[in-house]
Amino acid sequence: MSNKGIIAHIFDLKAEYHNIKDMIDVDPDNAQGINFQPMYYPDLLRIRKDLSCLSSDLAKETSSYFRKWKKIKAQRETQKYLKQSELMKEGVKVTQAEAQAKQFSCNLLEEEAVNEGLYKTGDLILKQVNEILSSVKQDISVIRKEYESINDIQ
Repeated sequence: MSNKGIIAHIFDLKAEYHNIKDMIDVDPDNAQGINFQPMYYPDLLRIRKDLSCLSSDLAKETSSYFRKWKKIKAQRETQKYLKQSELMKEGVKVTQAEAQAKQFSCNLLEEEAVNEGLYKTGDLILKQVNEILSSVKQDISVIRKEYESINDIQ
């Protein structure tokens, strides 16, 4: 699945979770006193499983962008310093050599910026997914405890 597909699926699951959360919070008990929270238990388990898998996939993609970003940055810096030293050996003044070397290596700047942006976006979404997963796990725990207490009473 592509990075865009992973992120789209994550946001779909987030919306589904918030819909379930709203239903649980608004009317946990109906007029007859029946608790509907256990009804959402399988959905919450599925959302947790799917989010965990997608989080892992996104983490792999994000780490790939991080490696690309750092590799391109290192290539650009190396290219710049090699060009600068080459120009200085030819007798060009230091400041002029530095400026020309920066200009020479700027072709990698765009690619570096794109990969840095992709990495930072992925990292931010991973943090959001972890917060959602934490909330889902808490809801599962609460529902499980309520379900067990209902079974103990009966």
